[in-house]
Amino acid sequence: MKKLTIEKVIRNYRRAGRFSSRWRREAEKDLKFTLGEQWEKEIKDKIERQGRPALTLNIIQSNVRLVTGTQRDARSTIKAYPEGGEDELTSEIVTKLLKNVIKRSKAENVLSECFDMALSARGKAFIEPYLDYTYDLLNGTLKFNVLDGWQVRFDPNSTKYDLSDARYVIKEKMLSQEALEELFPDKKKQIEDGINLPMPEDDEEITSEDILESGEDMPDTAEMDKDLPIEDDEKIYKYIEYYYRKMSVHYLAIDAERNIAQLMKTKKEALGVLGAEKESELSGNQKIIARNMPEIWKACCVGRVILDDSLSDAYPYWRSYPVIPMFGWYSAVGKRVLKREDLAYQGIASSLRDPQEEKNKRRSQSLHIVNSVANRGWLTEENTWVDKKKVEAYGATPGVTLEYKAGKPVPQQLQPGAVPQSHIYFEEKSEEDIKLISGINPDLLAVQDKTTSGRAIALRQQQGLKILKPLFDNLVWTQEILGKYIVSQLSELYTVDKALRVLGGEFIDKHFRQNDTDTAELIQAQASQFVQQLLNDPDLCNYDIAIGEGLESPTERYAQYSSLMELAERGIPIPPHVLVEYSDIPESAKKDIVQAIQEAQEAPQPEPGAGNKPPAKQRR
Repeated sequence: MKKLTIEKVIRNYRRAGRFSSRWRREAEKDLKFTLGEQWEKEIKDKIERQGRPALTLNIIQSNVRLVTGTQRDARSTIKAYPEGGEDELTSEIVTKLLKNVIKRSKAENVLSECFDMALSARGKAFIEPYLDYTYDLLNGTLKFNVLDGWQVRFDPNSTKYDLSDARYVIKEKMLSQEALEELFPDKKKQIEDGINLPMPEDDEEITSEDILESGEDMPDTAEMDKDLPIEDDEKIYKYIEYYYRKMSVHYLAIDAERNIAQLMKTKKEALGVLGAEKESELSGNQKIIARNMPEIWKACCVGRVILDDSLSDAYPYWRSYPVIPMFGWYSAVGKRVLKREDLAYQGIASSLRDPQEEKNKRRSQSLHIVNSVANRGWLTEENTWVDKKKVEAYGATPGVTLEYKAGKPVPQQLQPGAVPQSHIYFEEKSEEDIKLISGINPDLLAVQDKTTSGRAIALRQQQGLKILKPLFDNLVWTQEILGKYIVSQLSELYTVDKALRVLGGEFIDKHFRQNDTDTAELIQAQASQFVQQLLNDPDLCNYDIAIGEGLESPTERYAQYSSLMELAERGIPIPPHVLVEYSDIPESAKKDIVQAIQEAQEAPQPEPGAGNKPPAKQRR
């Protein structure tokens, strides 16, 4: 594969930008409508200059908040499930390590923020994992950034949800020269060149702002800050991380007898895994297979200079792009056939803008009519009033005294007309349109009436949630990708000692003690060996465990507990410790209760028929 050039980076950056330009315009409108800016400035200014109201009745925002609130209320966690019975212990250990990473990184909050962004900004949001070495200088702490659709571009030919078929993914960020030099302290000269020097071997003149695409997708610095003077040291420049695939030959070392299948960079490394120096020394159960596989590389660019071009930080443990997508309503065929990202990716506001705009304008017009007809004025002859200005100012004020000239006919106040029935009709229709288009009915909004039964309300709630199910399915998909990424990085995040501390002494003693004579040192050694193998297994998610959704929110736990109690009441034998496990009480109390149950079960039982009868009298 040829060496990457800045020309190729710029070409793909612009191509992806042109393809998503419609989406960017529509997404900006969606975001404004969601946040409350629902009038065009020129129209609103014109209406207000005429003394007419320009109301904003933001129904879109309440719908978005309802769906995001539903997600936060029923949050699920990421869990490892065993592929086979022999993988039970592996899945338990991975789940505990996952929970520790999620707790420290606030991953559940990140997922909720990403979901919220996808609904508000036309169906696109992304999660960017990174390592923070502030407190852990050795392994670092895994953290996440939430990126919007304006910060990420990717191959227009990609149609898969997880971006696995994309030839490149581009992340962009605006940074000052000082920030760039902090990222690359040994490349100050290249940064200067990227900002200031012209691009070589080009026929036409190319300035430093060409890669910024002024006027196409994003304004340059001068347009962004028109009201503020920009000093030289305040200028910001677009920094690009260009992730792309590069094909490379790898070697798969296979030992069927020892159940080994490891992918190595060189044939020598593969031979070492199998304990041989030459391929001729391999046994019948051993072999090495060459595979031409893609590697994920990252090129860091500013201006017209590539500052760094190397393997992605997460590779080889994570063999995909380290940018995890979260899409709202997504149509792969819409993107592939219509070539329209603005139609392929949509959020809640996308289909509600027109009815929302109609409602705002119609309600504003109705209010204007009401204000106008409330004081229609007076019918008089010319020069009737003693003080005409007083009539104009206070003619509609209750209790005002107005004087008219002697000899003139008595002035008659004009009677107000009614609001047109068409306005009332279309106002009711707009409410129905919003409910029909969004699929969010009054029951989901907790708006109930006295004539509807509880069962009917519950059925309508379920129907509304089914309409929104694709959104939550995509959230689960994103959550699973995130979970797989975390598992792939466990060897980077944990040493064996740190992992054992997370598992805890009680867990280690329970699962690694083989008999009562085992010493603490032996148990610790067995646990260390097992965890070491687990952390070093690059194919953990492929063969041993599956990453999925763990329904452990309070709402889900209560639903599961209620189902178990219902089964127990029907006479189905449910072990008491299972009921305790699914109850929402503190863990310490669960342990005490389960221990009391075990002690009661192990206690010697009285012989049948013995009861509490007094002992028989002895015969003399």
